[in-house]
Amino acid sequence: MTLTATRRALTAAVATLLAAALITLAGPGAAHPARAAARTTAGAARNWTATWAASPQKPAQGGFDDVSLRLIVHTTIGGGATRIRLSNEFGTTPLQIGAATVGVRSSGASVEPGTLRTLTFNGKQGSATIPAGDQLTSDGVAENVPAQSDLAVSLYLPGDTGPPTEHADFGEAHQTSYISGGGNHVGDQDSGQYPITTTSWFYLSGVDVRAPGTAAVVALGDSITDGTHSTDNTNHRYPDWLAGRLQSAGGAYSRLSVLNAGIGGNELLQTSACCGASPSALDRLNTDVLDQPGARDVIVLLGTNDLLGAHQATADEVISGLRQLISRIHARGLRVFGGTITPSGQFTAAEETERETVNQWITTSGAYDGVIDFASAIADPGDPAAINPAYDSGDHLHPNDSGYQAMAGAVNLRALLPRSSGLQARGGRGGG
Repeated sequence: MTLTATRRALTAAVATLLAAALITLAGPGAAHPARAAARTTAGAARNWTATWAASPQKPAQGGFDDVSLRLIVHTTIGGGATRIRLSNEFGTTPLQIGAATVGVRSSGASVEPGTLRTLTFNGKQGSATIPAGDQLTSDGVAENVPAQSDLAVSLYLPGDTGPPTEHADFGEAHQTSYISGGGNHVGDQDSGQYPITTTSWFYLSGVDVRAPGTAAVVALGDSITDGTHSTDNTNHRYPDWLAGRLQSAGGAYSRLSVLNAGIGGNELLQTSACCGASPSALDRLNTDVLDQPGARDVIVLLGTNDLLGAHQATADEVISGLRQLISRIHARGLRVFGGTITPSGQFTAAEETERETVNQWITTSGAYDGVIDFASAIADPGDPAAINPAYDSGDHLHPNDSGYQAMAGAVNLRALLPRSSGLQARGGRGGG
């Protein structure tokens, strides 16, 4: 076994061009590049909704050879069957999957007895190959997936993978996953063959459940959405807290999943100038948001890094980008909710003025289907330009666990319910 990396910093993003017509609020707009479209298995059944997702990112180097990965993810809604979505979007060579399984995690890398299921691709067990820049969805498999539970998704990688597509928020995904010492161990129920830990999700971009009458809420954003400085292995990012609120509310609320499409350092307008050079939110909108199975609503929290970063965008430029984002989301028949940019001690006086200008537009323009005042939820009552010390993780920008909980508490759950009877998801790939 050769393990050349378990976690690497991101490098410059490579976007695959896909023509996409835009309709801006004022009329037709210019096309924006979108990343590679997903390739799903034939004969996919209807009624699939994503219960978990993570946005693919590009590492600097490294890879795997003859190892098994056991990736731990936390569901938001449950279902009677499941399937996984894999991404080789930033790979430089075809990715071979030798075998794959999914099961309910008990603890560590161990799987609950009787829950381990073998996954197939296009009707074939294992031996799937994902071309560089492409994605693949497994066939569905019968599995009782509980809401708010941990799943263990295991992948055997028999050959040299090259640099792996992964998700890591500033170096970690705030969730411990596991790597074998070598060989195929996807069928192992216990954790004995998984001695190596990692805080990245490699290749896995989504887990879907078959759950008729459900829909997905996608949280699009940067590190504040991704959960920077939240406590590892607790699922205390704001989208996690929101999913918990929905499940606790029961009824129609519990039929809504929440997907995290946050990337640390992400910008709305341009490739990130820091933190791994992730594609802009406009560039990754199709793949990471609009094509999520069952997607119906989008919560947008963006602009912080555009104002703070090396690109030094103006308020007018951020507003223009948000108008384009809203237009593209509406063009796909989804609703979009605007989150106000949260306060930070890292803003200069000039940047703070720009933040306030953007937030004024978010709250008064009527461009969104609804507004979520994240800024007020975590602001210092005595200084709205600063984060409340009780919610400050220590860097005066990112909330702590309580701050993320307060952000989730700012969401009006009733606004997420459909305006007509039943939940009719209008977005999604491979789950139509």
